[in-house]
Amino acid sequence: MREMVMELLLVVIQLLVATIGGFVVAWLKEKLGEINYRKAYNVAKKSVQAAEQEFGYLSGEERRRKAITKIRQKLGDKLSEDEISTLIESAVFEMNLILKPPSVTPIE
Repeated sequence: MREMVMELLLVVIQLLVATIGGFVVAWLKEKLGEINYRKAYNVAKKSVQAAEQEFGYLSGEERRRKAITKIRQKLGDKLSEDEISTLIESAVFEMNLILKPPSVTPIE
């Protein structure tokens, strides 16, 4: 009887370890995905700022192409065109918020 209880306990512990291990692996994958996203966003942000600084005299579309080139140099082909465009738009939006904060109209 005692051996049966011990075997049952061993099976339960193994199931718990496997289940918890699965959750930990999933959490790590999600966390590493977030880290990679932040890295890509920071690269896009710096590329947009650099393109604005270096090529401010060019049209917006030409600066965008320069930023895409810089992002591709840093990250390779890890991101699709749509992903890069989204990152660039987010970086431009953030930059505009900082440089041109929205005006607040007082309520009378």
